[in-house]
Formats: sequence, C-alpha cells, structure tokens
Amino acid sequence: MKSILKILIVVSAVVLMICPISCNVSEHGLVLLDTITEDSFCSPQLQSYTVTGDKSIRLVFNEKINLMDYGITPAMSVSDINVDNSNNDGAAFYDIILNENMNIGEQYKLYGVVEDKIGNTLTFSIPFTGYNNQVPDLQISEVHPKYSSSKTAAGTTYRCEFIEIVARSNGNLSGVKICSANDGEGKEFILPAVQVKENDIIIVHLRNKTFALSELDEKIDSSISRYSSSNARDLWNENDSARLGDDMDIITIENPFNGKIIDALCYGNSKYENWKTDFLKAMAEKVVNAGLWESSDYSKSVKSDEITPTKSIIRIGTGHSASDWKISKTNGETPGIIEY
Repeated sequence: MKSILKILIVVSAVVLMICPISCNVSEHGLVLLDTITEDSFCSPQLQSYTVTGDKSIRLVFNEKINLMDYGITPAMSVSDINVDNSNNDGAAFYDIILNENMNIGEQYKLYGVVEDKIGNTLTFSIPFTGYNNQVPDLQISEVHPKYSSSKTAAGTTYRCEFIEIVARSNGNLSGVKICSANDGEGKEFILPAVQVKENDIIIVHLRNKTFALSELDEKIDSSISRYSSSNARDLWNENDSARLGDDMDIITIENPFNGKIIDALCYGNSKYENWKTDFLKAMAEKVVNAGLWESSDYSKSVKSDEITPTKSIIRIGTGHSASDWKISKTNGETPGIIEY
C-alpha cells in the first residue's frame, strides 16, 4: 500500500510540473484562468476575439468547446450563437449575436466559462469597445514630427509632435487608429468616441508635457497649450516619450473595424536611399496598394531635409503624392488652419 501511495505522489508531482495551474493577464486586459495547460490535460485556449459588427462578437478557440455560462456587462442579451468547426487547423469559431446594437465607443466586458470534450474548463473575461459603424472619411493635413524643449525665464517651452486631421464627412472617431511606422506596432493612438462633422479639424497631440486635457464635448477652445487651436478639437495622448520619425516615417489613419487605411503620408530625408526598416518598406507597399500613395519607392516620399522643431509638413493639395505637401517656413506651423 505504501509503495502504491509513493507511486501516486510521484506521478502527481510529474503532472503538476508538466501542467502547472496558471492565471494569465494579457497587455490588453484579457484575463485567462487555465485549469491545466498541457496535452490532453490542457484547458481550452481562447486564441482571439473580435468585434465584427453592431451586434456581433467572434471568439476563436483552439478546439471545439461547450459554452457553459456567459454574460455581458453592461447587460446585453444574446439572441444566438453560431458555431463553425470546419477550420483545418482545429480552430473553432463562435459568433455571439446580440439582440440590440452596441453603443459606439462604450466599454463592455464579455465573461464566460467553456468546457472541452473531456471536461477541462477555461474561465475568461474580455474587454471590448462598442462597434463603430460611423467612421468618417479623414485626411491628414499637417504633421509636426520633431520635438524640442527650451528653458526661458518664464519656464520651459515645449514643441511636441502632433498630427492634424480633417473630417471629410460626418461620423464618430471611436476606435480609429493614428499610426506611425517608425514607432511600430503597439504605439498607435486610438481616438476616443467623439462625433464630428464634415470639415471639422482634429489635432492629435502625441506628447503631453503640460497636463493638457482632451476636448471631448462640444467645447473646443479649452486647451491652451502650444499647438492647440480654438478652431480645432484638441486630443492629447498621455505619453511623455518620443513619437514619429524625425526624418523618416509613414503616418496612417486606420479603421480597425474593416481593416482599411483611410489616409497616409510618407516622408523621408534624402540622405537615405531607401526605407530604413522592413516594417517601413512593408507599410509603403501597403499604403500604395490602398491607393493612398503614388509609389512605394523611397524617392517618391515627401523630402523632409529641412524639417526642424519649428517647421511642419503641411498638405497643400488633395492628392496622394509628394507634390501635395510642403515644408513650412520657420515658425510656420498652422494647427487649426487648412491650406488647401
């Protein structure tokens, strides 16, 4: 009896070493509580989740599961759950269909418990933002890529990076991404849920050194920091580190709900012969394929040789080529003013 007990203890210890119990929290706030994590003893895995429409959320698991319990906060009722297990790699797709539309920009949580065919379970809680079916047409109108600070008798003066955009139609900004290929993935600025009208100007300030507040309501003249404008809605990134490439970058506005790029700007210094990274090269191809730049050839980018912290890259035309942009004169930045 004692020898059998010893064997059971050893086997249990080996199983625990191979399949430790874990609790993982992703950088996006996704909470996964794994009961066991290896081979036939593993709990199911939630591989991804996507808000796919006004009333739909897609969950992708690594295997077929039974959705034992689920709910949404704030409370929303579910009308149906569609299941697709036909994927060749074993992934299982679960489309949760709601009875009513999500509120644009509202923060929700979907939680639940799933079980696989042998009884292993996974408890999950995932945050998501209400689907935005009103993304407006947006256009980049000015980019100020170079940062500087200087001390004066009155204090420190900052010239921070900003991107000015113009709404070319009515809509809501919720979830729209402002991206820099130089900064890379994960550093995009996600716009808040704000209604805009055609010809509204939005200034996205990418570094906040003065504790400025974003203008999220109808009042758009409350921000008084440098490069703010009473003619534009000022939105501030709570970031204190460098953003945008000083002499080379590809700036994009992206709609995450359909995966499309809305507008782009490519610029680079003529001291380089090509894009400095593979990611920049790939983005150049991507914006060309989207019809938002004339060529992925580096020589076709806006020449940024004369850029300084007191100058901006300013749009002067409605097309998608270097000829539609200019470098401003010294102290010629024009936030809140459109020149075309």
